Amino acid sequence: MGIEILYTQLLKPYYGDSYYVWLVMLSVTMLGSAAGYYTGSFISKMDPAWIKKFLLTDLALLTLFFANAYPISEYLFLNLFEDDLIKSVIVHGFIMLFLPVLAITLFNPLLVKAYNSIGQHSGRSSGTVFFASTFGGVISVYLVAFFLLPHYDLLDIIRLFTIILIIAFAAYLLTSSQYTLLGIQLVASLFVFLIFAKGQILPVTGSDTKVLYRTHGIMGEIEIREKRGNTRFMLLNRTTQSAIESHTGRSKWSYPYRVSAYASAMPENARVLVAGLGGGVLVNQLIALKFDIDCIEFDQRTYDVAKKYMHLDKNFNFIVDDFRHFINATDNTYDLIILDLSKGEAIPTNVYTVEAFNKLLTLLNKDGYIMLHYFSNVYGKGDYGLQSIMKTFSEIGAFFSLIKKLPGDTSSEQILIAASKPELIGSRTLRFPKVLSAYYGFPVTDYYEKDTDFQDGEVLTDETNNLDRVQFEVVEDIRNHIRNDEKLIFYH
Repeated sequence: MGIEILYTQLLKPYYGDSYYVWLVMLSVTMLGSAAGYYTGSFISKMDPAWIKKFLLTDLALLTLFFANAYPISEYLFLNLFEDDLIKSVIVHGFIMLFLPVLAITLFNPLLVKAYNSIGQHSGRSSGTVFFASTFGGVISVYLVAFFLLPHYDLLDIIRLFTIILIIAFAAYLLTSSQYTLLGIQLVASLFVFLIFAKGQILPVTGSDTKVLYRTHGIMGEIEIREKRGNTRFMLLNRTTQSAIESHTGRSKWSYPYRVSAYASAMPENARVLVAGLGGGVLVNQLIALKFDIDCIEFDQRTYDVAKKYMHLDKNFNFIVDDFRHFINATDNTYDLIILDLSKGEAIPTNVYTVEAFNKLLTLLNKDGYIMLHYFSNVYGKGDYGLQSIMKTFSEIGAFFSLIKKLPGDTSSEQILIAASKPELIGSRTLRFPKVLSAYYGFPVTDYYEKDTDFQDGEVLTDETNNLDRVQFEVVEDIRNHIRNDEKLIFYH
């Protein structure tokens, strides 16, 4: 189970962690377990001498595979099918999950046979083996998920598991008096770590891009890249979260300025709740407007990395929590709530529901409102998700409107304002410098688009939330763009 969690995490940077990707990974893992048990039942019928040789070979191959899991995974990502995300993740998952799970689970029937050979009843022996296997799996899940992944890099944990496997292999050879093979195994293990360990590191320079920082954790891979020409990017699972000018920290994207422009309708010292930190560009703008800010982010690494590489101003209250949990537990109220949430290209669907929106309205002070940034119309797709969010606001009786964009603006970002009273949706006096709004090309005189059609959307609830499904086409497009970009930047 520990290996399954680690290798599932290993695939996140390549395919994200959308609903469909998780389903594929889960099904491939279960198929690997089933195939392992079935294969082990046939091997158990072999002569004991052949079983021993088979186990030696199995352990040797597993050791080599684990030691080189990362470069193998990167190679598969860059060389699998070009256009079909599900097809790619199935093939990738088959090699990275199915085969090692099969190689591990085939030991169970052999252990049952070993118990039977010393006089144990078949029912007792099989029950003991599967109890130990399941209970050990539970322990490994808690060990990996709660103690290792939150504190250590994923690749270091995989190396630790490799070392454990090497030690187990060596112990097996030692107790079997296989001294020649033991010597060969130790030399081969040293060779693996001296030669192949370099393959665990992805390229850090490309045609015009350099990787400044990379870490792998329970929330996925965070990376900082710098592009020639003074542009720095923060990426989560290879999806860009922020883009800034390296020396000044100024955003290369207009949406943080669009959000802060309409947020500036609030006076100084207004209480603002921000969901999602990213690279911190939006928070920096809100700090400049002299707001009292609580920012909720699930991943502590985001804050640490943004502060070091993305010019993040530390003059705000940073809280590590799940946003839905926070709003359900807090007694605070706010003048403005800004939802700028995504995990890579994935949407935290538990925030975009009738129940969550109702709770958000209760957290608003008098004359307060909600602003939602959403990447609709990405590569020409994704409108249905935004229409569903609008229909969900309508279901709870909230008043809302899209912020107007200039004619011809086809950028993916859409900004929605919602409130409990219609008079709160409309033009207000803004403190945001108009020269900046003109520079970034968005109007600040008209708040909203009239007569926006959202009837094709669906109401999202905790029980029926299909955002993962309706956004999948967007996810697939983004993942294909990421793969092509990786090839152009690092493997040209």
